[in-house]
Amino acid sequence: MKLIYIANIRIPNERAHSLQVMKMCEVFASLGHEVELIVPYLDKKTSPFAYYGVGETFFIRNIPSLGNPALGKKNYWLNSLSFAFFVNIYLLWIKLTTKKNIVIYTRGDSVLFLGLIAKFVWPIFWETHSKPNRLLRRYLSFANKACGVITVTDFYRRELEDVYKLKTKVLWAPDGVTFEEMNISMSKADARRELLLPVDKKIVLYTGSFYTYEYKGVDILLAAAVLLPSDYLLVLIGGTRPEIEKIERENNTTNIVLVPHISHIQVAKYLAVADVLVLPNKKGDETSEKYTSPMKLFEYMAARRPIVCSDLGSLKEILDESSAYIFKANDFKDLARVIIESLDDVSEADRRAERAFELSKQYTWLKRAENISNFINSQLFK
Repeated sequence: MKLIYIANIRIPNERAHSLQVMKMCEVFASLGHEVELIVPYLDKKTSPFAYYGVGETFFIRNIPSLGNPALGKKNYWLNSLSFAFFVNIYLLWIKLTTKKNIVIYTRGDSVLFLGLIAKFVWPIFWETHSKPNRLLRRYLSFANKACGVITVTDFYRRELEDVYKLKTKVLWAPDGVTFEEMNISMSKADARRELLLPVDKKIVLYTGSFYTYEYKGVDILLAAAVLLPSDYLLVLIGGTRPEIEKIERENNTTNIVLVPHISHIQVAKYLAVADVLVLPNKKGDETSEKYTSPMKLFEYMAARRPIVCSDLGSLKEILDESSAYIFKANDFKDLARVIIESLDDVSEADRRAERAFELSKQYTWLKRAENISNFINSQLFK
């Protein structure tokens, strides 16, 4: 089977969604599928395969769009509409020139412009990571034309089936991790020395965007840092230069280390330095509470370190008190308390970390691709 994955994203870029797309293309290819990834912008000066640490086992096709950042908000729609136009032309050309069995796989807003393809040309499967409150009826109309829908939280699957009465079959497939990448042989002390971090501190570590998405909860973590003992060090990884400068202006950073965005292949080494890993997602945002499946969660689990996370339904679908330390979302005092608790009892922290580590083996990218491939086959040949 040939699988054409359509993603309206820039490759490579620093956002997690681009890594997820590349990882899924890699594992789909490893299952024997012929995979072609279609994107509107490809930086040909940087190898996307090397940047993301994935095998060069699939083809990336650059189909242009007419977006122009100078247009501000209008750029989004110009980019989306022009990209969709050229994609549809390309897909129709492929239809006329090949006899291959092709499946279209896409995520995000691309689906809004593929209705005719879904109805008359090829089967389409749509992966959705958030409920689009704007144009919701349009999305649901498309979803009912698709052969299948994939969600990353079970809440969203149940909502589509039970509340919106979606006729199309829905699969719950949380995000994942490349298990082997997160398990490096380097000791904690050696990793700290290599990354110039102190070996005598208790390191509390967070990876990901700082303020790109407010619900990530970096502000809660920074407030909690003030309450931590002097031998604790907070390490934040993944900020832009303006975000780092903002934190330095507004916070006492004597016990904080701020690291700019790093390539994904460096993440495991940073996780190895940690005594505890923190996922402080906030309540009050629907995406955070119900629809997100953070890739960092699965990386934390596979890193074999204690995890502190907020008590949101989206996270508790994966973890509970047996595999993580849970704090009250948005409560920086409770976050500080739980961080300290997680490091006070080493044997209990190790037990929970080991439980999360064993759970992470269920959430590899390969197993996710196998589940989705089986789902695709079940819908095509039912």
